[in-house]
Amino acid sequence: MNSERSWNVATVGAIIVMVALVAYHLIVPMPAVTAQQQRKKNERDLAKTRDTYMRKSRELQKTNADRLWDLGPESLGPMVMGKVSNLSKSFGLKMVSFRPQKQVDSGDLVRYGYLVSVEGTFPKVIEFVRKLETPETKLAVSSLQVTSTDGASDAVSATVGVVAYRDRLAGVKALQTAKNDTASTLASEEKKKP
Repeated sequence: MNSERSWNVATVGAIIVMVALVAYHLIVPMPAVTAQQQRKKNERDLAKTRDTYMRKSRELQKTNADRLWDLGPESLGPMVMGKVSNLSKSFGLKMVSFRPQKQVDSGDLVRYGYLVSVEGTFPKVIEFVRKLETPETKLAVSSLQVTSTDGASDAVSATVGVVAYRDRLAGVKALQTAKNDTASTLASEEKKKP
C-alpha cells in the first residue's frame, strides 16, 4: 500500500518539476549567439591590450634600468666623478671642479646632483655636454652656463649641472669594486701605485 502511494507522490513531484522546467525555458530568454561572440571578441581584445601594455612596461623598465645607477651612495659620487673626469679629458677639456649637491628623494629613486666646471673651446664643451646625455654615462644634464674667458678666442668656462638617479632598492656596490671599474678615477689611481 505504501509503495503505491509513494509512487504516486513521486510521479506528481516529477510532473511538477517538468512543468517548472518548461516554464523556466519559456520565461527566461536564451542568450543570443551574437552576445557570446561579442563577449569572446571583447575578451580577445582585452588580452591583446594587456599584452601590449605588458610589453611596453617591460620596455620602459629596461630603458629606466639602463639609466639608473646600482651603486650605494658612498660609491656613486666617485664613479660619477670618474666618468665625468675621463670624458672631459677625452674631449681635451680641463675639469676645474666637481661639486656634489644635496640628494633629493623622489619616491623609489634618489636624485644626486653635481656641478661640474670645465674649461676649453666652445665646440668641445658642447660635444662634452652632448656626450653626458647618452645612456652609457647614465647621467642627465640639468643646466649649462657658458662664459667666454677670452674675447679673442673660442675659449670658454662652463658650469654643467649633472644629475644621476639611483634606485633606492638596488644593491649596494662596495667601494672596493669601484676601484676595479675602468671608468673610475679610483681605478686609474690604483694602477699608478707601484
